[in-house]
Amino acid sequence: MKKTQNTLTSQQARERYSHWLRNRTAADSTLRADGNLPLPTFPEYFYWPEQPEYDGLLPVAHQNQDLIINVPAWPLGAIAPIFEDLLTIEWKYREEADFKTIITLPQPGPNLPTDPDVQVTIPKFFFRDNGVFDMRYRVTGSNGTSDSSLVQSITLDRIAPNYGHEPDQLSFVEPDAEAGDITQAYLDAHGDMLKVSIPDYLQAKEGDTVQVFLEGSDPDPAGIPAYEGDIFIDPREVDIPGSRIRRVPDGPLFIRYRLIDKIGNASPRSSAKVSYLAIKPLPTGPLEAPRIYLAEDNSTLINMADAAMGVNVYIKRYPNWSPVDDIEVSWGGEVRALFSVGQTSADPIEIPIPYAILKAAYGATTLGNKITTVKYSVIRGSNRVDSLETIINVDLSLPGPVNPDEPSPVNPDLPLVTVRGGGGAPEDNKLLASDIGLSAIALVNLYDPVEVGQRMELYWGSLELPVATYDIRAADVPGQSVSFIIPWSDIETEPGSSTLPVYYKIRLISGGGDANTQQSANRLVDVTGALPLSLGNPEFPDQGMTSGSNPLPVLNCRSYISDGSGDYYVRVKIPGNAPLLKGGDTVSVIWQPYSDYTATTPVDSGRLVLPNKVLTNNEAINGYEIQIKPYATHIEVVGNFGAVKVSYTGTPVGGSPIPGEATIYASSTSPAGPCYIITP
Repeated sequence: MKKTQNTLTSQQARERYSHWLRNRTAADSTLRADGNLPLPTFPEYFYWPEQPEYDGLLPVAHQNQDLIINVPAWPLGAIAPIFEDLLTIEWKYREEADFKTIITLPQPGPNLPTDPDVQVTIPKFFFRDNGVFDMRYRVTGSNGTSDSSLVQSITLDRIAPNYGHEPDQLSFVEPDAEAGDITQAYLDAHGDMLKVSIPDYLQAKEGDTVQVFLEGSDPDPAGIPAYEGDIFIDPREVDIPGSRIRRVPDGPLFIRYRLIDKIGNASPRSSAKVSYLAIKPLPTGPLEAPRIYLAEDNSTLINMADAAMGVNVYIKRYPNWSPVDDIEVSWGGEVRALFSVGQTSADPIEIPIPYAILKAAYGATTLGNKITTVKYSVIRGSNRVDSLETIINVDLSLPGPVNPDEPSPVNPDLPLVTVRGGGGAPEDNKLLASDIGLSAIALVNLYDPVEVGQRMELYWGSLELPVATYDIRAADVPGQSVSFIIPWSDIETEPGSSTLPVYYKIRLISGGGDANTQQSANRLVDVTGALPLSLGNPEFPDQGMTSGSNPLPVLNCRSYISDGSGDYYVRVKIPGNAPLLKGGDTVSVIWQPYSDYTATTPVDSGRLVLPNKVLTNNEAINGYEIQIKPYATHIEVVGNFGAVKVSYTGTPVGGSPIPGEATIYASSTSPAGPCYIITP
């Protein structure tokens, strides 16, 4: 058996003979003129049984594969091993005149008519170019004569419909689909179908098909066509079933298509025809009016303090809401950018209103309250459902110069104050030992413009109320220096600090405490020369309040917490003290109970010392808690009405200790007797 030969089954032999006979009959004159040998047998994909005129048109899936053919045994071959026949494969472009030999296979004798077919592999290299090729084989006998086979055409088509270019966008056949959204009502009125028209394209051929794809906001990962079928029709219209459309979520609808020819060449997908899918029922209007929580006071007012905090509109989640809905908020006629509802579960829906919208609606030159209408619309595709209105007051006017950082209350353009002590040799922004007991002075140059009716209020450290004021006078001019007197009684209420903030606010005299203000940046003043440094006061998170008309903090039976093991403790919070303390510094705490409420009789047995805790960075900034126990030793000893003092010192690395303390009333009884302590 020759290595280049195959054994045919009976069925394959009949198929080979059938193909040979068909081509011989179709080209009888060619057989007589060009060759006496039949066609070889090709793979199954080579033939188109229903359309034999396409035989030789290679499907795209096989264009990059070697072509294996079977050449039938020839009638008169070499008769002995000392002779051989020569089998050659010849190839040419249809337009060329002469064949070229591309494969030569010697066939040693004896070669009998009953031998199996010779299998020949034509490398895919010869199929790299587009075009129509003619192929035949030739047998040169051992006697030096030769015969060729019938010619088989092989078509290699690598060009997709429309010459491989992106086809034009499709269109909707029905005018109401072009003009509006695709709704369930539309589908019901059109046989549960969406009819689209595929535009003309170049190189249209019989056998072309079209695939239509539907996508929503998210691409279809499977890429399964919503329609696939013949496009060589007139008119070129196809129906997309409603069942496929409803698989796309409500929202933007993108419809694309691609063209595929008979052998599988596919064009790129077209650009998207964009519509909007609104199958879900719409909300019913009018929708509930929006709420602005910051304006739900007696004056229904939004002012600069509200704007600095951030103004939000709140919308009750409405029936038939959809993740694809957009909400358009109108604030005083100014429209906010669309807010996408998305997959929110929030109720109400919270929509922030940018300050630029607030300011534009208020106006650059408006003074005082302005009545403002707030409303919204739910938008789904081309549909919109409006809400009822909410009417509020807005006042964004500011006394003083323009603040470039609105709505921040701090105007970086305002001059800073300069602070000096009342001693004989004062220094700028620093209090000395010689300033102790004396009022200080703060100087500042007036801003531009200044107007009568404006008041400047000076603030010292963390004090909530101003320590001094200055009312603008008719004779005052920008740049003029004015002064504030800071009483020593206010100075000494603040702990010592090397960075005590001092600033001023500007407000209208007639505006009252709730009027809009702006303020200067902080001037940091070092007061440690006149006031010793001290740490923040310890805190008691579970403190109660005494009864009576003047309630005061107290530790009582309700302040003591079970530890789950039969004992009780009280919590003490050591506050953060940055920047005085930082990570790596140490803190020591002393708990001292007293048997009297004036804290003059200490209970020495109840004293607890917690020394030298090393702070973390977080503890230095935010503080930390300690638990004081056992109850009987450290808490119960205060008796009916005593007190507790918690004192502590923080020691910076390489620095001196800084103190802090707090005293609070304490009791370990109720009117009926000792605190009722339950043992778990």
